Amino acid sequence: MDSNDVFNTTPTTYWDYIYDDYIFNNSYFNHMIPPYHTSHYTYFNQIRLSIFGIVAVCVGLPCLIWAFYSVHLQRKASGRVSAFIILLLLNDLLQLPLYTYIVSYLLSFVSFDHPLITVVSACLKIIGFHLQSLVALEAALTVKYPKISARMCSWPCYIIISIIVLFIPVMFVFGVVLSGSVVCWYLTYGSFLLPACLLVATGKIIYKAPPTFTDSRPGAAVFAVSLVTLLVLYLPSVMFLIVMFHYPIPDPWLIMTLCLVSFTVISEPLLCVLVCRQNLSAQTKQAPIELNSEYSEFDICQV
Repeated sequence: MDSNDVFNTTPTTYWDYIYDDYIFNNSYFNHMIPPYHTSHYTYFNQIRLSIFGIVAVCVGLPCLIWAFYSVHLQRKASGRVSAFIILLLLNDLLQLPLYTYIVSYLLSFVSFDHPLITVVSACLKIIGFHLQSLVALEAALTVKYPKISARMCSWPCYIIISIIVLFIPVMFVFGVVLSGSVVCWYLTYGSFLLPACLLVATGKIIYKAPPTFTDSRPGAAVFAVSLVTLLVLYLPSVMFLIVMFHYPIPDPWLIMTLCLVSFTVISEPLLCVLVCRQNLSAQTKQAPIELNSEYSEFDICQV
């Protein structure tokens, strides 16, 4: 899109490009160009995407600072912070410069010929897609089953799960993007079912806990934010990635998915804030119980 076409409002399609714009030379990408490539969009669509990107950066940065501060408070109170929360926040922190870079190109109306930026952004979204469900599951286990959480969420378990999560985008890049392997294609998109299964497990832990626990549902807010993030923000993009290799995607759907998925840099830090507050609240309620038990043991010893 050159400077003479900035007022062109005629919708473009996936077929309005030349063969030099192909991102990769394999059978899976022979009808695809990067999602942020400006040949997809009209002037007004680029402005719309830029507005969503600017809102994501301007709101996501304060939310990220708030989340890191909440993590700091939890670390001071208990000395223990979830590795999944740290990885998720670092993942969101890396996405903010990418959004700034992409928005600058969209507003300059220069052809976005940087497939590496698109691939890196997709890999960060894949990692965040899995980490946010792990954060919600760990929060539910911490509240309802603290003993199980302490065993399952130890550092060896953290390392093994983190390696598995990081292996998925690596397989996506080398197996699907570069080599076009059918096996890797099915394994990558089959892995997208894992966050859904983890979210179902989180819901069962929260709403079908043993009757000895409180009925206040302390993990309901965390579950709600994780559910909205998964179904509203991530699911359209997942469907887009699955369908785009077989059929040309209409521009309105492409624009909608890019606009929605940009807000994950807001919802994921808020999820981490809720988890940290929930853990601090649980520790505050547990402290008087432990203090009373110590006093009772002291009285028994005196008797």
